[in-house]
Amino acid sequence: MIQTRLPATEFNYDFWTKNTPRRSTYPACRSVIAVREIEATKEKAMIYAIQQAYYLKAMNPSDLPILEKLAVDIGISGAMFLKVFHSDTTAIQLLSEIEKCRSMGIHSFPSLVLKADNSHWPIPIDYQDENTMLEAIFQINS
Repeated sequence: MIQTRLPATEFNYDFWTKNTPRRSTYPACRSVIAVREIEATKEKAMIYAIQQAYYLKAMNPSDLPILEKLAVDIGISGAMFLKVFHSDTTAIQLLSEIEKCRSMGIHSFPSLVLKADNSHWPIPIDYQDENTMLEAIFQINS
């Protein structure tokens, strides 16, 4: 459990009683791609909004109405968001980005990958001690 390892991390556990959890992150990922397509400068804001909605506001980022609301909250037209979200271009882009991640050995989020000599090296993430990650990077580079 993240909060056990990082006590300062805040969670709202109401999510588990107020929602029907689904393990699909595709809608959230697709929504970030849609926002990027509409207004690239708002991509990070959408990612942040999704994280806040899930972890702190007990909102399900697998639900399209929630994602539309988040897009509107960051200044994106709801109608435009839905149009781009449902487009074939967005679906193709999502599959392309998933394939790119898999080709680099990324199978979860968040991930850290070092690109060296045209190869990709997964780096184990340690939120409490950066030396674990640095050691892995130094081993690859030596």
